[in-house]
Amino acid sequence: MQNTATFRLAKAWNTAGCSALRFNFRGVGGSSGASGNGDGVPELEDARVALDWLAAQAPELPLYTSGFSFGSRTALQLAVERPGVRGVVALGYPASLFDSDFLAGLTAPSAFVHADHDEFATLAAIRKLLATLRAPTSLFELRDSDHMATGRLDALSLQLAAAIASLP
Repeated sequence: MQNTATFRLAKAWNTAGCSALRFNFRGVGGSSGASGNGDGVPELEDARVALDWLAAQAPELPLYTSGFSFGSRTALQLAVERPGVRGVVALGYPASLFDSDFLAGLTAPSAFVHADHDEFATLAAIRKLLATLRAPTSLFELRDSDHMATGRLDALSLQLAAAIASLP
């Protein structure tokens, strides 16, 4: 929740005039509980609870999900299982670390923001993945950057703003 990429993602939503809810998955950053074993099950439940809480606070507003790295996977999973999600921003989706078969069920418009030197998935792998999806998708490339956008945070903010603006 406190890393610079996640902070920039939340700030981009705020700059776009939206509220953003950041939270730690259980067992992370001093939160109670234990994280999953890489299967994402408890983290997906955490995200469900957070999204349900947010929806209850302002039921008239559209819901979007977003996340960074493992959080982007969770945001995409949540959008697959919850038809009311209007769109997704997936920052640094780690396609080489996890199975992406669940994305066959994605229907929400999605914007992927990905670094050209990401250690957890090449741009070619992301392009190949996006070509298989039936959901409308866009790819926003972060040039000269690694997974954490080291030294490229201002460029990351610009790409995130463009990604958010691309969603309905």
